[in-house]
Amino acid sequence: MLLELDPIIKLAVDIRRNILAGGGQMHADCEAILIEDGSRQEDIWGANWLPSTKAVEFEALINIRPSKCYAFPENYFIQFDNFYRNASHLFL
Repeated sequence: MLLELDPIIKLAVDIRRNILAGGGQMHADCEAILIEDGSRQEDIWGANWLPSTKAVEFEALINIRPSKCYAFPENYFIQFDNFYRNASHLFL
């Protein structure tokens, strides 16, 4: 997967269901997989994982929410950190 997708792996995370999809060319590809699996769009947030540095970046077009004033949920980063330690993972 790393050779195909460069040094960045796109992720979409359902913070309510504690499930992650990764490996699409765009965050929306991962989001679509989660929605097909029963997730609600308002519970899905995008991120990039950089395996070389083990860093996570939270810039993703699917995170732009005009109805939410472009904001992450109040405790998103805490939820994501807890989620990532305990989540089930789906890779495309």
